[in-house]
Amino acid sequence: MKPDKALATAAAAGDLNAMHAMLDEDCTLAANWKPIMDACYAGQADAVALLLEHGADPNVKSRSAHHYRPLHRTVEYKKTAPKHDGHHQVVKLLLEAGADPLMQGSYTFISAIAVCATGESTEFLPALLDSAPRRYDIFHAAVLGDASRVNALLKDDPALAKAHHEGSKIWTSDKGWTPLTYCVSSRVGNDSEKKRKALAQIAGSLIEHGADLTGCVDQAIYRDNSEVFELLLKAGGRCADDDTLNHAACDGHFDALELLLKHGAALDGTRGTDHHGGYTPLGCTVSCRSIQGARWFLEKGQDPNNIKSKDGENCLHVAVHFGASDKMLQLLLDYGAKIDQKDKQGRTPLARAHEKKHKKAISFLEASGATA
Repeated sequence: MKPDKALATAAAAGDLNAMHAMLDEDCTLAANWKPIMDACYAGQADAVALLLEHGADPNVKSRSAHHYRPLHRTVEYKKTAPKHDGHHQVVKLLLEAGADPLMQGSYTFISAIAVCATGESTEFLPALLDSAPRRYDIFHAAVLGDASRVNALLKDDPALAKAHHEGSKIWTSDKGWTPLTYCVSSRVGNDSEKKRKALAQIAGSLIEHGADLTGCVDQAIYRDNSEVFELLLKAGGRCADDDTLNHAACDGHFDALELLLKHGAALDGTRGTDHHGGYTPLGCTVSCRSIQGARWFLEKGQDPNNIKSKDGENCLHVAVHFGASDKMLQLLLDYGAKIDQKDKQGRTPLARAHEKKHKKAISFLEASGATA
């Protein structure tokens, strides 16, 4: 193993003895981005302290596609890697060493403050904000729910409502995030009624000043921000990505979906669903094995035999391919999925089940009268 990777492995494990041995032999290893990044991700405060003592840069940017910086790597929410007290200690160490909480990083190229405010790691915000200038730009004022600051900035320069944050990245525009993107992506109102109302007020002000609505409806759904969501729809906002409907259904955001329907949203689009097979949202929910999601679309009259599959599949083909349960298969049959429909290669769902060696699906389909 190369020395820098060996040091990164030791740092992630908090193996201080091994780290000391490697750094005593070559102290320049601490300057590599990976050891401090891996230590930060694991919340190994002692390892981070040791690396900083040996010259590690608290603002270094990773060479990976995600463009992490130590603060971003420490605070970014990961479902499979819960945060603990060590992560809070790491944040303190990094800030004391000169880490800039407003420096852009991560694959969206936003600040560590914005990563916390738009993610599920808002518990780190107080420490980060204590180390940041109080006079926020409009982007950070919007994401933090600072309505008075946003209003003051718009009064001085109304054009800021249409500004794009230079360097930031979002899938709907090559110009980056707007103040409205930051506002609708914020989670700071999740546990604060005051902040929730402030975010809605900010969104209203930005919309009144001509803010671009593109992509904002999608972000409001993902953040379950109902008040802002309704404002966007009333202003003419629409989903930019049909995969948003899939994930909203899978996550149980049915109120949002009902509002989308009320405002004329189509349920059978395929924009942005290529990574789920290019299907309609119904087909995508089946590929995600979400019974509650599939049921919602079926109840709204979506056709389980026409999910715009390039291979001529119906929902049963997709369910079998992705290993769905008998409950999903029964749901699809209950809503009229054709058990013997053939795809463009002439395969029925049962034939597909045999190819996948999906024994439970084979038994279920045969018992339901399917033929190969």
